[in-house]
Amino acid sequence: SISTNVVTVNPTSDLTACTLYSLNVQNAAFKNAGNEFYAGTSPAIQFTTLASSGGACAPTVSGVSSTTANGAYKVGSAIIPIQVTFSAPVVVTGIPTLELETGDTDRLATYFSGSGTTTLTFNYTISVTTNPDTSADLDYKATNSLVLAGSPAATIKNAAGDNATLTLATPGSGNVGSLANSKNIMIDNTAPTASVTGLANVTKGSTQNAAAQSTEVGFLFLVKSTNATPITTVNQILGFTANTRTTAAPATANTATNVPAALLTSGEYNVYAADAAGNLSLPSTNTVTVDAVAPNVGMMPLNTPLGDASRISVQSSEAGTAYLVRSGIAV
Repeated sequence: SISTNVVTVNPTSDLTACTLYSLNVQNAAFKNAGNEFYAGTSPAIQFTTLASSGGACAPTVSGVSSTTANGAYKVGSAIIPIQVTFSAPVVVTGIPTLELETGDTDRLATYFSGSGTTTLTFNYTISVTTNPDTSADLDYKATNSLVLAGSPAATIKNAAGDNATLTLATPGSGNVGSLANSKNIMIDNTAPTASVTGLANVTKGSTQNAAAQSTEVGFLFLVKSTNATPITTVNQILGFTANTRTTAAPATANTATNVPAALLTSGEYNVYAADAAGNLSLPSTNTVTVDAVAPNVGMMPLNTPLGDASRISVQSSEAGTAYLVRSGIAV
């Protein structure tokens, strides 16, 4: 109904308390005395109904996310902060917790900050205690994973003292509002396995590659077997002299990868694999041999006329093939 400059919209049924609604009035739905039509609402007018008591509504969880960048992480990585956003500012007492799905042993992210605002931060530290944490796409465990823990129990309320509704969106990457839907954080504490898959001998000045393989996406390295052991980190590998190890060669899981080896010094080399989280494999059980020193050769007799049936005795410092080349020919 319209009265002077007031338009009253009467719903066909009672509105639900504490619910967000949208009001959309179409263009030219009504006009003024000057025959000018109303332009309509764009965007729609949104409003939230009051509680049944007529007071403010209890806060609800609107979503869960994290300021940590998408990627793979392992034990020793920085703390992962997880943000739980509410529909209205909340006040926290005690230390609420958020249970995460992290494999055989589920971990708790504990309340850190945010009281008095709409966003609470919970901190998660990756652990390998009891069982290593693992997750292909980190998420909380269930819709009731936000818990008022402690004794006395923690509280999450609005300024009026109404308890917040703590129900979370259904976990899973396909469910809007969940952690896995908003982020792609992998927890990986399992090292890959490295192996040599082909061309185990590389010679001086060659552009040949050693063929190696990792069981996970990441990087491959050739490391001289005489370098200090045990080798447990990528930074340790990169700290070795450059001609006794290679730089990182990107690797696809379970696929033969070429690792350049021509600039290495002579010796036996193991393959190491690092995954996206930084877990480093044990050395490969098979090795690559690099030969960066040319053999010495001697010939007897010297300056002797040769006939069709003549033979020359040649000696090399290494096993291989000897060639007789006329002087003056560039080789």
